[in-house]
Amino acid sequence: MIDGPVTCQRWGMAVTANVDGAATNAREASPSVASDHGLLAFTSTPGAISEIYTLDHFGGSTQAVHADALDDGTDQRTPRWNADGTRLYFSRGGALWSAAYDSGAFAAPAAEPGLAGETVVGIAVSIDETELFYGDNVDPTMATIRYAKRPAIGMPWTAQGPLAGQINMAGDGAPSLSHDQLSLYWVSHRDGSAKIYDAVRQMIGAPFGQVEMFPDLPSNATDPDISSHDTVFAYTAHDDIVIATRTCM
Repeated sequence: MIDGPVTCQRWGMAVTANVDGAATNAREASPSVASDHGLLAFTSTPGAISEIYTLDHFGGSTQAVHADALDDGTDQRTPRWNADGTRLYFSRGGALWSAAYDSGAFAAPAAEPGLAGETVVGIAVSIDETELFYGDNVDPTMATIRYAKRPAIGMPWTAQGPLAGQINMAGDGAPSLSHDQLSLYWVSHRDGSAKIYDAVRQMIGAPFGQVEMFPDLPSNATDPDISSHDTVFAYTAHDDIVIATRTCM
């Protein structure tokens, strides 16, 4: 449940820094922050395979930990925490998977039911985990953002098709939702290079309105993820993980 309105500084006033331990020339990407200042999950590609790592960045650690329980020897892509950091969604073989997380360990992952025939790469899940926004192509310049829903956690997802309106103009993917579930952030290649855009809807379930380029982060920022209370914006820049932190009340 959403626990009340949040008033925050502009992102242009945020403190921004590369993440030690996630800026190692191993093509780190797709960061996601558990809860508000929790465990950071991301992918790293030290060899031929994209693998998921975690890092207790806000606890002061600079040592990333390989998520052994999630690794089956194939590419693991675009990890995304649920709102309270108890479940991690990710893409494997173009399908949506998830794994519970508790007491510092992941449970065995399982394929999420539903979405047969859909490619899921790039994931945003609502607070109650019944809305799913996702990119549909490993190549971000070819992706579109699609939408799915389900009646409750554990039930099959039902694909609803691509988002309408000004979203999906050219190479749109890597979506993320704000704390109030009304703002969508994503990467678009509509002007020939990757930039973060946003759009707002009037209520949950309504279509998103006017699209605007997100003004307060560098133009080379991609893979956005906003934390569950909107105080942290994690993104990829030049194959490194970057964290922007602001004050919210």
